[in-house]
Amino acid sequence: MNLKIKRLFLTCLIFTSIGLNACGSEQNQPITDLTPLPRSEDYIFYINFETNTDYKIWAINPNKLTPIFVTAELVFRSWSPSNKFWLLTGNRSIYIANADGSEVRNIYTYNAEYEGIEPFWLTEDVILFNAYKDYFFLPPDIYSLSIRSGRVTRLFPETSKFIQAAFPSEKKWLLASYPFGSLDIVDQNGKTEKFFEDFSIVTDPHAPYQKIQRVNRLDKYLVQAKGNEDIDYKLWLLSKQETPQILFDPGSDGIDQFAVSPNEEYVALTYNTVGFEGVYVYVFSLENLQLLYKWVYPYKLSAGYFIWSPDSRSIVLHYSESDVGSSTTVNSGIQVMDITTGETKIILKEDIEQILDWHFIRK
Repeated sequence: MNLKIKRLFLTCLIFTSIGLNACGSEQNQPITDLTPLPRSEDYIFYINFETNTDYKIWAINPNKLTPIFVTAELVFRSWSPSNKFWLLTGNRSIYIANADGSEVRNIYTYNAEYEGIEPFWLTEDVILFNAYKDYFFLPPDIYSLSIRSGRVTRLFPETSKFIQAAFPSEKKWLLASYPFGSLDIVDQNGKTEKFFEDFSIVTDPHAPYQKIQRVNRLDKYLVQAKGNEDIDYKLWLLSKQETPQILFDPGSDGIDQFAVSPNEEYVALTYNTVGFEGVYVYVFSLENLQLLYKWVYPYKLSAGYFIWSPDSRSIVLHYSESDVGSSTTVNSGIQVMDITTGETKIILKEDIEQILDWHFIRK
């Protein structure tokens, strides 16, 4: 992919992430395409560009290897806490569908003063969202939407903060500042309390992965943060009941991404990311905080962002067989790594732009 197209792609991702289809169809077009997917199977979802400006979302089963077109009009979001509903946005609206993509329906159309939104599931019935009048300048307006009643409520209208994360298991969410400042954890009734105020915690409203993650099984939070006497940011496990624990200290090098596995037994992270061999992947145990595996994931362009498989046995990441600037056509695609062996398998050779999720759709 040449530099001009790459720049266009990055702009497109910024806008599609908040519900603006700046690279495809106009916002006022009706929804005509959302392909229902066969149930009882898992899928890797990804974006590619048919032309320089038109993107499409596809799904591929890692065992059957036949891509399925999903949509070119909606922005992929997430599944509800019970996995019953699928949340999508586009056309200045919020949509939900059944988990497999069937029966898509508009549940809310937001005001034209907003450029786009960033939604979060709080419960099976309540969706929170940041609403941006200008995506590049904070703060957004914050709202709560009830799916059942259709009621929309403005939250904390006097604040200069934003929603960083929501934790459906607790029915709580984080009100954060950027690039620094205190965080508040908010319950579903609007009551707030300080969130580990002895730490300076990394926040980012536009990060492509969750910057603050909850490990429900341990009743702890996984964050990048600095303590009062720290010089560099470390990866911490924080709990109100226990002494804070350092999972990983990267020194001055930093961490590119971290993610808790779906079974909550592991944490994977990319560290010291782009070397001659590829991306360096570390996998830690959440039982004893020990490093279990350290692998090199073949990839030559940039770090990308990995995603766990639903069974917590593998991760998926974009790959490339070409270096930056070596050619106008990049030989790239999707590659899966077994975390216990480090073995990789290419499941798709196609010039994809972003891997969105790896999800199992139940019956």
